Amino acid sequence: MKASCVEFLLLLAAIAAQYKASTPPEACSTAETADILFLVDESWSIGESNFQLIKDFIYTIIRTFENVVVGKSGVRLSVVLYGDKPRVSIDLTDYITIEEVLVAVRDLLYEGGNTKTGNALSFVADTMVSVGTLREDAAKAVVLITDGKSSDSVEEPAAALKNRGVTVFAVGIRNADRNELKKIASDPIEEHMLYAKDFGQLGSLLRKVSRRLCFTASEPPQPAKQIASVEKIVGPRDLTVSEQSHSSLRLSWTPATGKVTSYRILLDSLSAAGQISPVDQQQIVLEANKSSALVTDLKPNTKYFFTVMAVYSDVLGEPATIKARTTSIPMVTHFRVVEEGLFSLKVAWTPPLGKLEGYKVYLPTNRPGSTSEKILARDVSSHVLDNLQEDTNYTVSIYAVYPEGPSQAASTTGRTLKLVPVGNFVLQNATTNTIQARWMQVRGASGYRLTWESSEGSVQNVNLGDTYSYYRIQGLQPGNEYVVTVNPVFGAIEGPIVTAKATTLSSSAVQILKATEVTISSVLVSWNAVPGATGYRVTWGPTPEFFGRDRPRQLALNSSNTAYRLQNLADNTEYVISLYVLFGSVEGPGITITARTSPLGYVTHFKATSSTSSSISLSWSDVPAANKYKIVWKPSGTELEKDTAQSHLLDSGVLAYRLENLLPDTQYTIGICAVFGASDGRVVTLTQGTAGSHGNLSVPLPVVPSAKPITTRFLSLSSRQSTPPAATSLRPRTTSAHAARIPKATAPPATTPGPVCSKYKADIAFLVDESSSIGQSNFAKIKDFLFRIVSYFPRIGPEGTQIAVAQYSEEPRTEFHFNRYRDRNSVLKALKRLRYAGGNTKTGEAIGYVLKEIFQAFKGMRPSVSRTLVLLTDGPSQDDVAPPAKVAHLIGIRVIAVGISGADPEELKRVLLHRNLNNLFYASTFDDLPLILKELIETICFGSQQVVAKPQESGISSKEMNKVEGLLDAKRAVPVSSSSSVPLTVQTPQGPCDPRCSKAQKGEKASIIT
Repeated sequence: MKASCVEFLLLLAAIAAQYKASTPPEACSTAETADILFLVDESWSIGESNFQLIKDFIYTIIRTFENVVVGKSGVRLSVVLYGDKPRVSIDLTDYITIEEVLVAVRDLLYEGGNTKTGNALSFVADTMVSVGTLREDAAKAVVLITDGKSSDSVEEPAAALKNRGVTVFAVGIRNADRNELKKIASDPIEEHMLYAKDFGQLGSLLRKVSRRLCFTASEPPQPAKQIASVEKIVGPRDLTVSEQSHSSLRLSWTPATGKVTSYRILLDSLSAAGQISPVDQQQIVLEANKSSALVTDLKPNTKYFFTVMAVYSDVLGEPATIKARTTSIPMVTHFRVVEEGLFSLKVAWTPPLGKLEGYKVYLPTNRPGSTSEKILARDVSSHVLDNLQEDTNYTVSIYAVYPEGPSQAASTTGRTLKLVPVGNFVLQNATTNTIQARWMQVRGASGYRLTWESSEGSVQNVNLGDTYSYYRIQGLQPGNEYVVTVNPVFGAIEGPIVTAKATTLSSSAVQILKATEVTISSVLVSWNAVPGATGYRVTWGPTPEFFGRDRPRQLALNSSNTAYRLQNLADNTEYVISLYVLFGSVEGPGITITARTSPLGYVTHFKATSSTSSSISLSWSDVPAANKYKIVWKPSGTELEKDTAQSHLLDSGVLAYRLENLLPDTQYTIGICAVFGASDGRVVTLTQGTAGSHGNLSVPLPVVPSAKPITTRFLSLSSRQSTPPAATSLRPRTTSAHAARIPKATAPPATTPGPVCSKYKADIAFLVDESSSIGQSNFAKIKDFLFRIVSYFPRIGPEGTQIAVAQYSEEPRTEFHFNRYRDRNSVLKALKRLRYAGGNTKTGEAIGYVLKEIFQAFKGMRPSVSRTLVLLTDGPSQDDVAPPAKVAHLIGIRVIAVGISGADPEELKRVLLHRNLNNLFYASTFDDLPLILKELIETICFGSQQVVAKPQESGISSKEMNKVEGLLDAKRAVPVSSSSSVPLTVQTPQGPCDPRCSKAQKGEKASIIT
């Protein structure tokens, strides 16, 4: 019974102890002004899981201060973690509320390391106490938490903390050294040193630590002890070596303490076994204010033992020592063969540093095993080795020579050239008097000799430079065969000859040119093929009698074409059509004809077939080539004259229509015209009345002669109607018209137009100036402007609008091509990533770059949609913008120019060829760009919808650009007084059309640029 009582009492004691340990500590409400720092060991012996228990321990202690003022005028809290090095994780000034501190404690990260408690205590004493981080009028406390013995001394730094008025608590866990904790903790030791056998027992210390820490934070600050400063004599330390070379190195050190009179440096060379050689010992004496010395006259690649001592008035101080090795004598670097010749090699190199005397170059000779030596001066960095053998490998070596001796050898291998002929020699583009010769250059050749001989024995030649790879031979006779030879020249040595033959054309003129299949807006032009032609140029424009009806145009076609349909012509207009033969960049004679388009047709047999009190039925005959029919009706009579006329468009297949919801017993004037694209035919009118209101039976009307066309219209029919069929008059009633229910007579349903740019296919490239005059801040405004523009295009990708961006200053670069992004968000993100570079402004080069690199089919440009280039620049260009701008217009690219700030308006007009100046925009500052946004968007979108040029299938190459620019020569331009230039398109042959193109497009070889 007695034993049972004892066990029961022990059980009660254990439960009480557990309850006491788990009971949260009391809140501290008496602390006023205090700086409390937790110095926490995070060494490897703790581990991630135990580190979490330490964080919980600190978290609970800090929560006891939730009822006091935290911050500048109250309690401030900090956490410093340490392993090999201490780091401030929570500074005293980081947070001003207890909640913020608690969140920061939860986010503490464990890194690991060795236990250097002494270093951590010194860090707190030196960086937080000595420099005034802790407040003088505040109580100061440091809570050290560690689980092991420090690997460095803790006594002195702990004493330094306590002497400065800091109360130090030492909390040891598991393997902590209790003797070491006693040295760290403040007096009395039993109040400030606490120990837990394991991390799980930290909770048992909470009440003691929090209560004693609260007591310390509630007391006035402890006074700092006055310690007499006794200077400790310390010799030079932190001895390091730098600036090592083959003959010198620099020694640096932290100065010794005390009254130093001088420094003495001893240096001894070491043997390969590391033994000091007393024979080579040297001594250097320096003044007391020196803390570094350049030691010279050392041996290359030698190990030395250095000793630095401070000299006092009567004794030598403690020495500092270090070992160091000099480097080898520096070699020549980047030794290479830079130029090969038939009998020579040119080598070059980068000179080494140091007091160089010169170089020695070694080259094998013709005798086996022997070499020749060449001595070179120290100021050279290249050399030509001559008198070598053709097509032979050589290994060349070079040594840098110093006063201490030569360096290691640097070697390179080169091969002399072989005497070879030119490659791929061809004769092409023969005309009646010219032949173009082309060949592949020979490496190392100093030039080329080109010779040609006619069948009659006439021989001529020309000497060309080393950069030539083609030459146009001129002044030849028509229909003659020529033998052409070319050979490379190597100085005074002639290379092998290559021969080819070609015959000039006997005739270069088109013999037959005719116009057929004439319609109101097109003419089919055909001609005979010309042998040897590389292409044809077709020009057309109205004759003087019809000036103003249309503008002159031209295009270039490939040599495979012998017919082309001229489209988008004005009706009933006579045209002058000319055809010229192209031989490369040379143009042969032309031939000219005239042709007149057909006049617009008009409706015949227009009549009213029946009527009721509210409807009139109409019919008419088909008009060839009409796209639509437009009917207009209006009541006639004195009281009804102010009624609004109503109109409706019908498909070309509709030949009957019924007007409904009309007024009873009322006469109506009804007009009809055929619509041909953008033009209306002549109006045909009739007058017909509705029946009385007593009935609504259909009354057949007698057949009357067809209405005749009139020249005066009672209202304008030129505007297109995009509204639904219902039309509202000024009176409070609505009338509507419906197609008669007969085949092909159903009126088209009403459609609601979408938002701007929403249903649109186009390839739009932005060319953005990033020159130095813009600056980073204004470039950000340009990016924002582009961002807003692209935001108007919801459908980006192959089925909608494609976007490309290039930037330029001195060198243009592509940011992304048309096929890079397939949705709007991706383009917008790419615009945000645009970077600014700066530089000069070369707009002309940039436009040419975009034509070659962006507008290419293999890089995403689509052949069946319109193309637009939007240029944004803030200043005048440093090169000529006109040639590339002409090319852009000639290949069917619509250009829009946006000038900002200092942009040159006249230059931008040249970019637009002084035409279509509604495509020119200007913002006086970068901040004004949003003001032109809406109008710019309308121009981009609606303008692109009206471009009818069909782009090339494969874009434009450099060769084609040169050809196009050649075609701009004034000698070949069509004489037109009202236009400064004539658009031109060069196109490659197209294959079968895809299912989306119209019948008129199938089989076409080129398209007109309008």
